[in-house]
Amino acid sequence: MSRVSDYLKIVVPSILLATTTWIAWNYYDIRYFIQWVNVAEREGILKIYSETPKCGYMPLAPLLFIVSYLIAKNIITLAPLVMKSILSFDYLIFIVKIPLLVATVATGYILYRREGWSVAKWWFYGIPVWLVAFTYQFDPIMVFFMLLGVYCLIDGRYRLGGVFIGIGAAFKFIPLLVVPLGYRVLKGNRERIEYTFFVILPILVTSLPFLLFDVRAFISKVFGFHISRYPQMLSIFNIPQLLTNYNLAGLEWLNTIWVPLFLTLYCIIYFTFDIKSNDKNSFFLYISSIILLFLLFSKVQNPNYILWVYPFLIYWMTLKGRMIFKVLLLVTVVLGTLGYPTLLYFPAAVLNRPVFIEEDAAWYNARNLLLNSFTSSVRVLVIKTIEWFNINARKQMVWLYTNFNIIGALTIALYNGLLFTILYLILKEYISWDRIESYIKKLMTTIKVNTNR
Repeated sequence: MSRVSDYLKIVVPSILLATTTWIAWNYYDIRYFIQWVNVAEREGILKIYSETPKCGYMPLAPLLFIVSYLIAKNIITLAPLVMKSILSFDYLIFIVKIPLLVATVATGYILYRREGWSVAKWWFYGIPVWLVAFTYQFDPIMVFFMLLGVYCLIDGRYRLGGVFIGIGAAFKFIPLLVVPLGYRVLKGNRERIEYTFFVILPILVTSLPFLLFDVRAFISKVFGFHISRYPQMLSIFNIPQLLTNYNLAGLEWLNTIWVPLFLTLYCIIYFTFDIKSNDKNSFFLYISSIILLFLLFSKVQNPNYILWVYPFLIYWMTLKGRMIFKVLLLVTVVLGTLGYPTLLYFPAAVLNRPVFIEEDAAWYNARNLLLNSFTSSVRVLVIKTIEWFNINARKQMVWLYTNFNIIGALTIALYNGLLFTILYLILKEYISWDRIESYIKKLMTTIKVNTNR
């Protein structure tokens, strides 16, 4: 009976994910992703960086979408005519999302096997997990490989851990934040060199063809895009942009100020955090601290980014065992993943007005973005919902839209305040404050000596 119960715990949320998440994806991102497919079909896959307007991902992300999309497209082509006319677009979304759903379920299964249902249930029914599954992003796959890599480091399998972390980084950069953890627990230089090699290997293998084909385009799209983009969404550096009504002139300094702040604090945490070999608690909470720090000080923080740290935070929350920690994490997640995006898009969609997308520094019609994100079978319901609010709550929508600059800034401040609270609660138990005091004294002495010269 227990085996059946265990089986159902995983199967039920997996079926729910598979049967509901096909109804939507984020049209703003998807329209760029489909351009990758068009270029790959027309001119070859190696030209996706040189011939598309935007491709700010490491190679495995566009490769996965292109392959998934083409497979879905070919399956639909082979389907009977009746099925094509009824299910073509909905079915395409479902097939394209299969790798994300598999990675999501696999991550939950790993957490269940290693930590039990008390942790895994927060993953399977977690709001960030479902948000990313609905909107379509590559984060679940990246998180899956990063989590595998971390467990391998905990178990002492550093070579395999390096490979998994490298594969995750070949989708998105974030697992690279975890890499230095290996240098804290590996004692020999040979082990550290091997670990580094196995991290770099998947990144190099997947990137080399594109680098050799057009190194300038690859670097420009993958790195240049992120360097030049303005602060976005939930980033604290977006607050000045909101309060100035997106008058970006003179705010270019926001693009780079976060880097020295983050690197300084990263080094402080790295050298003072109490990390112990083969100790899961210290590993998970160190990773939580580093990723939370990145979220707090990065100039770009989208609602889906909380997923990067989510497996480690739900472990921390369960470890603490008190209701206050569960409420803290839940309120933080709801505010960032549901609250801010709803305040940004929904009033504007009801009023058929534009919203400012910081990534492009341009205005987009919110209603078009929202409606095009849903399949035809659900779009009718969304239209009716918009119409109802336009008739029955128009004044409230006008107020929210008109005052979004202030409301949005306050929401960002509150959300990041909650993230900071979680970070502080972790650091106060695992940071060596004596070391920090020692480093500060050394720094002040160095500054004083250099000043007196």
